[in-house]
Amino acid sequence: MRKSVSAILLFVTVMASVLLASCAGKTGDGGKDAVKEKKLPVVRITTEDGRDVSDRNYRRVTVTLEGSPEGEYDFADLPAEMKCRGNSTIHMPKKPYRIKFDEKINLMGQGDGPSRSWVLLACHMDLTLIRNHLAFTMGKRLGNIGFTTSSSFVRVFLNGEDRGIYELAEHHGTGRYRVVADEDPTEKDTDYFVELDDYEKIQENEPLCKFEVGNDGYVIKSDCMTPTKYTFIFRWFLDTDKILKTGAREEIEERIDLPSFVDMYILQELTKNTDAGSSSFFYLKKGGGKLYCTCPWDFDLAFGNEGDVGRSPEGLFVGNPKYDQEHGWDLRAHAWICDLMRREWFVDMVAERWAEVGHGLRDAATEEIDRLTEEYGTELASNFERWDPVWDKTMGNPSEWERTDSYTERLDGLKKWIVERTEWLDGYFGDPETRYDTVD
Repeated sequence: MRKSVSAILLFVTVMASVLLASCAGKTGDGGKDAVKEKKLPVVRITTEDGRDVSDRNYRRVTVTLEGSPEGEYDFADLPAEMKCRGNSTIHMPKKPYRIKFDEKINLMGQGDGPSRSWVLLACHMDLTLIRNHLAFTMGKRLGNIGFTTSSSFVRVFLNGEDRGIYELAEHHGTGRYRVVADEDPTEKDTDYFVELDDYEKIQENEPLCKFEVGNDGYVIKSDCMTPTKYTFIFRWFLDTDKILKTGAREEIEERIDLPSFVDMYILQELTKNTDAGSSSFFYLKKGGGKLYCTCPWDFDLAFGNEGDVGRSPEGLFVGNPKYDQEHGWDLRAHAWICDLMRREWFVDMVAERWAEVGHGLRDAATEEIDRLTEEYGTELASNFERWDPVWDKTMGNPSEWERTDSYTERLDGLKKWIVERTEWLDGYFGDPETRYDTVD
């Protein structure tokens, strides 16, 4: 009898263990495999005077990072200064920030080396939070555009208040581990880092850092500007504009680095970035050499997040002359890329390169969506407990698939948009009957 009881108890114990083991990998929503999500690192910022950071004036702060993988990049109370940043985004309830540390640091091991300048992107107009990050992920797959920022996600506390989820990213500037610009202060034909930015039209009595070519405004990001250097780079851009509009292929190839223009165009067109023709588009003019596209930036209104034209995964936009200067500065194609897309030989270059990289870019983006969903989905979604989705009040005027309280559905919709966009571009550039629609 004792043996029977013992056998029964042993059987019950074993079955209970099996049952518990089988349930350990299940959730309560139909038996899907459960994934134990990781916790995002936390950035704690304390202002020296205890006041908020709400404008473009730097304030002294201390910064603490905790919860990095294995604690490898954790630190406490590093001195820095911080201000608000951005153009339209600075006016949003959730503010973006720029942090400048007193000493160089490699935050979270991102990028190739340490730097003083980092940014916390609010992504307030992006109801998935991850559009910028996906564009950076794809940009790193393209070998001809030089520096592309690295980014990851963190939870931010400012003076003890939970400010939600931010994208921690390398600042888009020059430096040994960023955009490498070897500027000679005594030489006019040296390296220049220049941004297309129509927010920054020339104002009276401003320093020598801005100029206009056609309908576009440009900002010189390089230091050590002199009247001689300013005149040189201004005239160089004027001549480049003329050559791109009227020059022969040989003249254009001597002026610009075509592989970097092709790669940057593919990234901007794949994401259908409606900001591409008006702001946050960067160039590097090499001393005695060509003009390069570099440092892709600002994709929160890309991937179907802007206007009727930008929302659909179909249609050519960034390189479509139909939208060049016709729809207002805030929704237009990129003028110089449109000039290039009017030439059959450039279209052929784009089509050939798209066939090489298009599906790889799609896969890089969709796999990153899956990874973020699996590892951090719940915590990313918690941002909208702190910041309610503002739907039509955002500049993005989001698509129907984003007008849901389900964060997972928004990510699924974004992934679907990327797949459909890739399929449309496959058809457009793969068919000689359509690929030359922009050619004069």
